Amino acid sequence: MTEIIELTEEQSEELNEALEEFDAEHITYRMEGSICLGMQKDGELITELERRAKEMGINLIRVDTFDWQGKDFYLTMGYELAGQYACDEDGYSEYFFVKRI
Repeated sequence: MTEIIELTEEQSEELNEALEEFDAEHITYRMEGSICLGMQKDGELITELERRAKEMGINLIRVDTFDWQGKDFYLTMGYELAGQYACDEDGYSEYFFVKRI
């Protein structure tokens, strides 16, 4: 059974550390940020996030991702590519998506 959960501070820190380790393999600078929701089954987090955003009166979600992360995932979830850039010196591209909900 799929369940969306609120992450504990410890779970959030563990996830953030794992993402930072993954990103460190691809980029040469440190990224800051935090994640407050977790996913227990592919795709379900985005659906829950959109539901909560809609309840709050939000009508547009915007996200960004790097080429080795979730570009194809966001496209399959109905997000529209709004822009991108390539950083050839560091060997990566970043993509910006929007979705009207």
